[in-house]
Amino acid sequence: MISANLFAKLAACGSLLLLTACSTVYEGRYDFADGWREGTVAAVLSQEQLERQRVTRCKGPGIQTDDAWIVVRYVRSGHFTTFAVPAPRGRFSVEQKVYVNPGRDCADAIAQAN
Repeated sequence: MISANLFAKLAACGSLLLLTACSTVYEGRYDFADGWREGTVAAVLSQEQLERQRVTRCKGPGIQTDDAWIVVRYVRSGHFTTFAVPAPRGRFSVEQKVYVNPGRDCADAIAQAN
């Protein structure tokens, strides 16, 4: 039989584990609960190149005609998926680690990881 003291310690450890597992915040500001995900730049494409791809794209303001499209590969619901975001040319490179938030407008849907 488990002693009351051991049971209390196990319960405290379990609660702490649960709390830390549910509060992932990348670099102190990109909260998983707000839709931010870790990703990797899979490709940097022009608007014309992107038109030939079957990739979900961000919506809303923030798209400039001279922007490159950054295709980010990230995990959603346990499976890899891709998402395209416009960004100034030269700011991102293939294989670069980034944070992406598919629920945000184009203007702030991607951030460089440090």
